[in-house]
This record gives sequence, structure tokens and C-alpha cells, in this order.
Amino acid sequence: MHPMLVTAQENWYILVGAWTPLLASAILVIWGWLVSDRLDKDAKYWHLAQRNWNMAHLICGLVGFGLMVAPIPVWWWAFLGFPIGILVTFSSTIVYWYHRNSQVPDDKKYHFSFESIRSGMQKRKVARSTKAASISMTDGTGVQRVAPDREDPRYQVHLALEELLSPAFLAGASSLEMVPAKGGQCQVSQIVDTVRYRRNPLDMATASAIIDYFKDLSTLDVEDKRRKQRGDCTAKFGAETFEIRVRTSGTSAGQTMRADFNLKKQVTRKPEELGLSKKQQEQHGRVVENKHGVVLVSAPAGQGRTTSLYTLIKFHDAFTSNIRTLEVEHLLQIDGVGHTEYDPEKGIEFAIQLRSMLRRDPTLMMVSDMVDDRTAQEVAFPGSKGPLTYLGMKSDSAMETLARWIKAVGDMKKAAEPLRILTHQRLMRKLCEHCKLAYQPPAEQLKKLGLPAEQVRQLYKPTGKIIDRNKEIQCPMCNGLGYSGLVAAFEVMSFDDEARSLVAKGDLNAVKVHMRRKQYMTLQQASLRRAIEGTTSIDEVIRVTKSKSSSAGGSKRSESAPQKAAPAKT
Repeated sequence: MHPMLVTAQENWYILVGAWTPLLASAILVIWGWLVSDRLDKDAKYWHLAQRNWNMAHLICGLVGFGLMVAPIPVWWWAFLGFPIGILVTFSSTIVYWYHRNSQVPDDKKYHFSFESIRSGMQKRKVARSTKAASISMTDGTGVQRVAPDREDPRYQVHLALEELLSPAFLAGASSLEMVPAKGGQCQVSQIVDTVRYRRNPLDMATASAIIDYFKDLSTLDVEDKRRKQRGDCTAKFGAETFEIRVRTSGTSAGQTMRADFNLKKQVTRKPEELGLSKKQQEQHGRVVENKHGVVLVSAPAGQGRTTSLYTLIKFHDAFTSNIRTLEVEHLLQIDGVGHTEYDPEKGIEFAIQLRSMLRRDPTLMMVSDMVDDRTAQEVAFPGSKGPLTYLGMKSDSAMETLARWIKAVGDMKKAAEPLRILTHQRLMRKLCEHCKLAYQPPAEQLKKLGLPAEQVRQLYKPTGKIIDRNKEIQCPMCNGLGYSGLVAAFEVMSFDDEARSLVAKGDLNAVKVHMRRKQYMTLQQASLRRAIEGTTSIDEVIRVTKSKSSSAGGSKRSESAPQKAAPAKT
């Protein structure tokens, strides 16, 4: 029997197909969802007589359903009744649509066209791509980049980028580096708490594609493979957002790239969080009161010099002082401070620009780097009555900093006259608070370190393990490293008249003796203080203070960095 038959029984014509009530019910469910989940809320939002429209929708829906299934004694009703019922069911919806569009702003109106359908399909496609990607990227202009479809040639590159970034994000890395290596490969490294960990290498073709992808995201010139370029983009990984500073350059072996994560967060500290001892804070406080002279701030590369420079100028009131900076790379905006980033493309030398700024009589000047000898000469030129100037320098020790300063100025008396403080620092890894283990150190070890055994009852060491249900497992907080986070140790040399006279004579050994006589805290003593208070370990103190340079990457590991648990997607 045909599924739809018209049967005459006492002049009544009815549809006897079994699918009729089922299909009508399905249409009624769709209508109910549209009215309750969309139109009702929309009418309430725009104050469009919500109760009256709901009554109209209900009447049309019930009448339309009845027309779809009711027997009508007209022969043509068997063929046209169902479409008429659908039209009546949704008639109030159509009327509401036109009425609504006459009451709301143009950008909030409903439109139905093939273009709107295509637009909706494209939006759903974007949503699917974003949902499928574990990392969503936003380019340097603030536009979110949609993850490529599987058919897109860039899809594999995006996957490679995610495989590159995800382990770095999970491990809490501060930066990621890609450098050409031998055999047509690219060496990949990530830096976690100043320690470099090597990742599995990539082939140069894949590495170049990833770098070009990064350059495009950072609005850099993808075609320029040699010139140094710098740009920014953003990655969202789970609930976390990572601001990425991308630096690229080229060599004969291929392109190199460094990606730094959340630089602004890395260099932001409150003055009390910097890590200076109480005495060291008092020494800097006296400089703040004096408001004249030069403060040298030094550290090896990657050891927190920029963070200290930004934090030290926060000791000053930016709203009652005229504070200016000249920076090779501007990373942090401080309220009330006039920041200037040096632009070599303007054709003005760094030292010349510094001289121009000093002539405007700032209360305080922060110079991020001693770019060359002329920079030091411009800083020293105003003498002891010039503006208080903080100068950043790369060096491996406090005495090396002093020697480089004297040599750069070129005149020992001119170098000595404005000198007020020399601050040298190193960063050490902090022991994980969840898995560090207290122990009683051997007397011989304490003697070698110059620590009194009667005062040091216990020290702490890393384990990277915790006990869970009577079972030893890897600590989830530090990923089995035993360390998490960084703490700074400072060596602060305060120059009085006698110390400056010794500098003017070029007698650096006498300067060292004079500082010891004043019982200043050496870098090793400051580091050991961190170990005694349980912040770090003796092994970490030895690693940092005994190495010639503790710059990021000074300690290399061949294994991949341990990863943290993946954040929940949102």
C-alpha cells in the first residue's frame, strides 16, 4: 500500500499516512524551541509586549498543528493541508520578525539572505576550527587568527607550532629558542627558571615554516630572512593567555628565532618583592634622598638586571619627580614615568640621545644598557651634582662592573666623582615548597661554606617527590625538578668619600678591602642567606656563585623539560 492514501469515507477526505502526526510533532518541537529559547527572550530584552506575543505564538502554533493533522472534507486538503498548517504555525514568527526589525537599531535587525546564510556558515566553521585547536592565536594587530582547516596547507604548520609551544607553556618556560644546527636540523631549547633545557630538534624545513608562521602572526616581513626583526602576538592556551615577543634574524645556515613569554609579567615587581636585605634597602634609600649621582646595576645576561632597574625607580615618587628612561627595548610602562625606546633607524646615536635627555634636567634618569663607552661618559659628565642616574651593565661580578665603568669613562676621577652605589645580582631557583626536604648539614660542609655550625641547624634540599597514599610520586607542583620560581641575591657596594678616592686612584683591591671593612654583604653571603632561610639549596648557591657566567642557558640539559598538568580548556 502506498504510504499516503486518500480514502473516501462518507465524503470525508483524510491523510492516512503514519508519518503525518510524527512529522507534525517534530515541527511543533522546533517551533516550541524557537519561541521559548529565542523569541520570548528577545521580546523581553527589547520590551516588545512579551506576554501578547507569546499568546499570539501559542495560538498560531496550536492552530497550525491542528491543521496539519485534522481531517477536512475537501479532496485537495490531503495535499495542501500540511504546508498550510506549517505556514500558520510560523505565521506569528514572521510577523514578529517584521515588527521587531521596525523597532530595533539597524545593526540588531534580523536579515535573511543567501549572504547571511554564507556568513553564518563561515562563523560556524571558524568556531569549529577554534574549538579543535588547543592553542588559539591573535596577531600583532589584535585580530584573532583562525586555525587552518585540515585541507589548508598551513594546517600541518599550525600543528607543529602547537607541538612547539604546548610543552613550553606547560613547563612554565620564560622563553623558547630555535637555532640552526649541523646536519640540516634546527636546535630547539626552552628556558625554565634561567636553566636551558634542550628539546628534540626539528628539520630545517619545518623550523623555517614555523618561524615564517610566527613572523606572519607578529606582523613581520616574512620575505626578509636576514634582517633582525621584532614583533608581538598572543596565544591562548586553556584558560591562560601568553603575550609573546618574537625576535627573528638570519644566518648563512638559516633563520633563528627567540620567543619570550609574558615579558611584562617577568619584569614587574613591587619594591618589597625585589629581594634586597634591610640594610641594602637603607643604602638605596639614602640615594633616593640625595637625588644625585650614579647607580650601577649589573648582572650577567638573563639574570634580572632589567627587572631591578624598573623596580629601583619605583622607590621614587614618579608624580613629584621628573623621571625619564632611555631603553634599548621598552618592556614595562610605569605610571608617571616618561619612557623612551631607542630607535637606531632615526640615525641618532644612543649616547647623543642620552645627552639630549640629560640636558632637560630630569630628577632621575634610567638608562637600560651601557651601549658603548660614550654612554658611560655621558652618564658621568654631570658629576656629583647631576641627576640621579641608574645605568644597567652586563657583567659577571661587581668588581668587573666597576673596572668596566672606569675604563668606559676613560678618566678615573670622573668615573669616581658621581659614583654612589653598585648593585650586582644573580638569580637562583627557589625550592619547591611542597617537596623540599630539611636535613642536618655535615659540619665539614658548613666549615667550607664559612657557616657557624651552632647557628645553622638545618638546611633544605630538593627532592621532586611527594608521598601520596603511602606511595612516592613526582611532585606535581614542580614537575619533579624540586625547584619552582626564582629569587634574587644582591651584592650592594655603597661608595663613601674614601671609597671614591680609592676609585679615583684606580686601586680596586683597596676598594674591595674597604668594602669588607664596612662589612658589606658579598654575593656569596647573600646567596647563603637564601639557603639558610630555606628559600634555595646549597647546591643552587654553588651553581650560581661559582660559575663565571650564570646567564640563562649557562646550565644545559639534554632532556625535555618536565611539564605541568594541562590547563582546562575554556
